[in-house]
Amino acid sequence: DHTKISMINLDYWTKCNSRCSYCHTMNDKEAYNKYKNYNFLPILKDMIKRDILRPNGHVSFGGGEVTLLKEFVKLLHIFMDYGFPLTRIHSSCIKYSRAIEKGLKTGRVDLIVSIDAGSKKMHETVKQVKSFDKVWKNLKRYASHQQDPFAVKVKYIVIPGLNDNKEEIELLLKKAKENGINCVLQEIESKWFYARRDNVPDEIIEFFNYTKEKAQSLGLKYELYERAEHMM
Repeated sequence: DHTKISMINLDYWTKCNSRCSYCHTMNDKEAYNKYKNYNFLPILKDMIKRDILRPNGHVSFGGGEVTLLKEFVKLLHIFMDYGFPLTRIHSSCIKYSRAIEKGLKTGRVDLIVSIDAGSKKMHETVKQVKSFDKVWKNLKRYASHQQDPFAVKVKYIVIPGLNDNKEEIELLLKKAKENGINCVLQEIESKWFYARRDNVPDEIIEFFNYTKEKAQSLGLKYELYERAEHMM
């Protein structure tokens, strides 16, 4: 039925356990973390009661760290039980979620984690929290439960002048391979891109092409993400 809702995108932008240098919330992180997020659970239940959701639709969670939200687990279980074939979750992976694990086991969850670095030092510079080892430990655990071999994805947001170097990307690809992650996404930082979208330097294009070739040589699936797809 074309009149039913087929896509739900939940971006809360309230609570987060990371401090990514490129995030728009960093202009006042403390204020964002104190915001009271909207309560979507009763709305979802009403949608189901009124039969206005298409069972084969798609859901995406993002904006801040969704695993910190009180209603996240209940929402995810409802989406999976209702029949949504795939729920995409963006997470820092600092906190491990049994609900996400269940979704990966049943093939109903697609997990994206922005690492943005290959080394611990660069990770702490970009994310501004000391979570590198914990994130990789949780990623490996998630990957061990994925039914779809490409369900757990690591993302590398390229920040020109900071992490746009071959050493970092090679370390990231190697870590992915070692920890059972079979898919790598590459993105370009938003402020940089929108200021130069009509005049992207050749070296940035070359860096993306290098990453693709290197990833594929390791047997990894490589995908461009949103802005990077437009750029390339």
